Formats: sequence, structure tokens, C-alpha cells
Amino acid sequence: MCTRYASDLTMDDWARLYDLAMEGPPPWNFEPSYNVVITQTIPVVMLRDSRRVLERMRWGIVPAFHQGTIKQWKAATYNTRDDTVEKSGLWRKIWKRNRCLIPVSPG
Repeated sequence: MCTRYASDLTMDDWARLYDLAMEGPPPWNFEPSYNVVITQTIPVVMLRDSRRVLERMRWGIVPAFHQGTIKQWKAATYNTRDDTVEKSGLWRKIWKRNRCLIPVSPG
């Protein structure tokens, strides 16, 4: 994945496209953005209790071994190679346990 992308999906689009579990009114709606960058809070689709839900997360990885604040982490941890992900100390646990879908707009 690159370090920028575009997203112009509304909450209704997200719910329809990804069959999201929605209870009540949408908790928020993201404004369209054509310059989403790493470290921003972005919408992601997660699996929770066997249901797809939309959550907000910070784009990027701050590993568990980092002792400082999120802002102090300076390494570029948004991308890895598929042939080394299972061997990498940073990515190995994340690859096995934590997954999410980051939908982007075509273009």
C-alpha cells in the first residue's frame, strides 16, 4: 500500500458494500478526502464477534515494544514485503492476529 489514498465513501456506502452490523444511527460520517495520509485516523472494517463493524483507527503501526508515545515513533511501519512478513519480528504477530480492511476509492 502506498502512503496516500482517496476515499469518498459515505457511511451508507460502507454499510451496504461491506455488510456492516449497524445498530441505530451511524456513529460518525467521514468527509470525502482525496489526500488521506499515514498517521491520520481512518475508517477500517474489522471482524468483531463474527460481525463486520466499522471502526476508526490510526493508520500506521507502532509496535508493542516501543516505550514512548505514538508521536515519538519515527520508523516507517505502514508497509512490508509479502515474502518476509511471516519472518519479521515487527510484523509476525500482527500478520497472524490483527487484520482489517481499508477500503479506498478507485482512481
